Amino acid sequence: MVSVMQGGQIDGDGRVVGLASARLESSPWKHLQLGADVAWRPYRTGSDLPKGLDPLDAGWAWSADALLQFKRWEARAEVMAGDRTDRESHAGPNAGRFLGAWGLLAWRWPTRTAGTWMPAGRLEWLDADRTRAGGGHWWWTAALDWEIDGRLRIWADWTRERAQADTRVLGSKHADALQTRDFDRVVLQLQVAL
Repeated sequence: MVSVMQGGQIDGDGRVVGLASARLESSPWKHLQLGADVAWRPYRTGSDLPKGLDPLDAGWAWSADALLQFKRWEARAEVMAGDRTDRESHAGPNAGRFLGAWGLLAWRWPTRTAGTWMPAGRLEWLDADRTRAGGGHWWWTAALDWEIDGRLRIWADWTRERAQADTRVLGSKHADALQTRDFDRVVLQLQVAL
C-alpha cells in the first residue's frame, strides 16, 4: 500500500507531495504476520500558520512489526525510528531522532461457568530524543479482561511509567520541563452492550 498526501496542518499548502508513506505486509505462515512501514515528509511545512500550530520539519520514519497468533494466545511487537519533525512544538529545537519499541502478550482463557478471562502484559519504550543522553520512557502494563457474557465485560489495567534521568516531559514546549518522578495509572471499566 502506498499513499501520498499534502501533509500540511492546513489546506491550501499547494504541494502535491507533502507526506508519502508505504506499507508492506507478509504472512509467511498461517500464525505469523509481518509488516514494515516507511514515511517521508520531503519539505518543512509553511510558517504562515494559525496561532497554536507550529511548522513541521522534513524527515523520515520507519517501523517494523510482527504478530504471532494462535487460538488461545497472541504476541505482538513493533520497533520504530525516525526524525523528529515536531521540534518546535514538542521535541525541542535540538532534538533530532526518536526510537521506540513495544511488545504485547495476551492469553484467552474461556471457562464453562465464569465467562472468558484474558490477561495481558505490555512493555513499551520510547527515546524521544536520541541525540541526548537519557530521554527514555518505559511503560509496563498489566491488564485483565473478563467477558462475563456476550453483553457484559469488566476490564482492569495498571500502567507504570518510568523516565530516565534528564528526560523531558512528553508533549511539553518548555526545554527545561523534566520528568522527575514515576507515575502509576489504574483504569477500571465496566462495559455493557445495549
